Amino acid sequence: MDNFGESAIVIRTITKTQPGRHLQVEWHLRKLLKNAFDRTGIEMPFTQRVVTLKLDEVKEFLK
Repeated sequence: MDNFGESAIVIRTITKTQPGRHLQVEWHLRKLLKNAFDRTGIEMPFTQRVVTLKLDEVKEFLK
């Protein structure tokens, strides 16, 4: 684990691949990690925002 952010977990690896295969290896590694997280109940964090509007403010905005 390299870093924990508000809406991210950064994992860095040093991986050797055959020439021209790095994108396939990257995709496969991400899929393995996601499946492992799903099996163990680890959810990906995401920012949530709650917006509260007062009826008077909405009416004024819509004029």
